[in-house]
Amino acid sequence: MDAPWKIRPARPEDEPGLRTLWRRVFADDDAFLDAFFRRLFRPALTLTAWGGPKLCGALYLLDCAELVTAEETRVPCRMTYAFCTASDMRGRGLGRALVRRSVELGWEVCGAVNVLHPATPELFRFYANAIGARPVFYIREQTWERRPYSGGTRVYPADPASYRELRERLLRGRAHLALNEDALTFAAETGSALLQLETAHGPGCAFADREAETLQVRELLLPAFLPEAAYADAASAILHTLDGGRLTARMPGAAADVPFGVLSVPEGELVPDCGSDAWFGPAFD
Repeated sequence: MDAPWKIRPARPEDEPGLRTLWRRVFADDDAFLDAFFRRLFRPALTLTAWGGPKLCGALYLLDCAELVTAEETRVPCRMTYAFCTASDMRGRGLGRALVRRSVELGWEVCGAVNVLHPATPELFRFYANAIGARPVFYIREQTWERRPYSGGTRVYPADPASYRELRERLLRGRAHLALNEDALTFAAETGSALLQLETAHGPGCAFADREAETLQVRELLLPAFLPEAAYADAASAILHTLDGGRLTARMPGAAADVPFGVLSVPEGELVPDCGSDAWFGPAFD
């Protein structure tokens, strides 16, 4: 029996319908959508599902990063983002069909592996069953309350190009997603703070969003092998600079820590070696 939908790549004229579906599923405003469609939307890398004339699903593959392996080989990758289906099509297999086709599409276009951050713990199982996705990216997460600022770490705004360069220096020797300038420009245009840190141990960087009184630091990178006190000092400096009351930060972890992102390739293809401590970085969540 044929599926009650047809899946095809997007066309430029699909953008109004894609925006409408996005607004029904997510809480993003027009400024966010304008930046996304200007910076990251690629029709040929966007899958749309149609039930007759009605747009009933979409999945965006972002050309926003390369995968740098444990051996420092650069591998093309595409990030699954803003995967959504209309409410009346959920539970009917459309989501599984879209994610399966997305892995094939990225590979067909440029031999790209697929990476994504499952939004909930339950989705790790869904992606494992649908596309054989396996966790390779891990985080450790910690929260700090505001405390008196010692002044030991200085915080400055960074432009996307300088943030990208510093980030790559700090991640050298670790498998990671090497974000490109378009991705970081999109983040800056949608309100994320790209920060450069000057610590007693060397430079660091942080990618921060504000949620009420809490700063969500999607990425806190410092020189390797520092004690926890160095991270606490960096958190205090960010809270002081951005005037926050509490900060929750994601930092690189290992397989014993919290799984954050998954990787998949078409069946029968080799999975790149990411070691046991690969770093996903900001998931634009």
